[in-house]
Amino acid sequence: DGQQATWDRLWPELGRQVREGDNPPALLDTDAWFGRHAPVVLEIGCGTGTSTLAMAQAEPELDVVAVEVYRRGLAQLLSAIDRASTTNPITN
Repeated sequence: DGQQATWDRLWPELGRQVREGDNPPALLDTDAWFGRHAPVVLEIGCGTGTSTLAMAQAEPELDVVAVEVYRRGLAQLLSAIDRASTTNPITN
């Protein structure tokens, strides 16, 4: 399956798994994750990521973090990122 192959290839580089049970919750170090210090946009409930990708492409000076509870939506976003060759990370 092409989408699974894309997930397997891109998730380790672009994604972050945030676990609800972390005590205390782990802080997200976006400076380390993105390799720069920039304003961060958090999109909660990104769905398939259409607007997430458009925002990341339109405003490359921002670090865009997308949160989605459904892996299928994130997989679709990863596929779109792959097609667009955009490297703004996402999170689950």
